[in-house]
Amino acid sequence: MRRMRHLFEPLSNLTPAQFHLLRTIRRMEHEQEKRGAQVGVKTSELARRLEMTPPSVTQRVNELEQMHYIARAPDTKDRRVNYLHLTEDGEAVMEQSARRMTAFFERVRELMGRDNAKEFARLCDIFQECVCQAIQEQKSNDPKEQGTI
Repeated sequence: MRRMRHLFEPLSNLTPAQFHLLRTIRRMEHEQEKRGAQVGVKTSELARRLEMTPPSVTQRVNELEQMHYIARAPDTKDRRVNYLHLTEDGEAVMEQSARRMTAFFERVRELMGRDNAKEFARLCDIFQECVCQAIQEQKSNDPKEQGTI
């Protein structure tokens, strides 16, 4: 991933992890809007979605808040709870990054050629299926998952 990070630097001023966190908040907000629910993401919900520890998420959220890409809004009923929102700057950097990355990967696909790009996509699908299967096997062999510990 570190080698890939250098590839993305000209595309965005965000690290891949920061981009992923912003994209996840954006998706969660859109899901809430579709359900007609209050829009805003709790750090604990974000940590669960990202499968990260809350302190790790909080550290990244703090970085993005300092960059003015995320804002915290306190819950009106429980002041201990904060909801995360993308700011206008956060939305703008996401749009800009998405456009740059799309153009970049379109060019990569052109360079690969149509047949190689199709084969690569096919192999990525197989890889994803194998990873999911291995995770499920690992969970089914884990005593903690089976409730025996």
